[in-house]
Amino acid sequence: MSVTHLYLDTSVLMRYLEGSISAPEEQNRIARQHFQELIDNPENRIAMSEITIMELHNVLGKDARSQTHPEYDNIWRLSSIAVIMNFVSEGRIQILKSSPKWAESALTLMKIAHEDFDIQLEAWDAAHFVNAFSWAVNIGQPVKLATGDKAFRKFIGHFPSVIGQVEILMIRMT
Repeated sequence: MSVTHLYLDTSVLMRYLEGSISAPEEQNRIARQHFQELIDNPENRIAMSEITIMELHNVLGKDARSQTHPEYDNIWRLSSIAVIMNFVSEGRIQILKSSPKWAESALTLMKIAHEDFDIQLEAWDAAHFVNAFSWAVNIGQPVKLATGDKAFRKFIGHFPSVIGQVEILMIRMT
């Protein structure tokens, strides 16, 4: 059995959760199916960090407060958190402790992305990259960072030495 290590960023979880409503946007419906395939595959070892959980709570709260979709309410927010935490309690998603000095490392990556390559790498995304890379180093195996954010692939393309450790897996949305 060939094991694949997948680190989840929050965009993947949000597409999955936003795909759960009665009439989801097409991209969220497709992404939800893709995520379900990933989590149902016994060859995948799936993890997220404490940072993912923080960002998830943040984005779910924004969705619930924004009133952009009537089904994104507080009940949906709470049930969405429960769904993800059930995956954790079932052992389907592991929670990784954030790497030491993750904030400093993420700030450095953001500075490089913005100043050297004119790439908009968000703070949360830089933190996810740091944690995915740290996990790869700790287990001595490559990690696929599952995301819906195109900035990751653009950014990582400037660092060929990292590609052997962290590969970007774009979640299907079309």
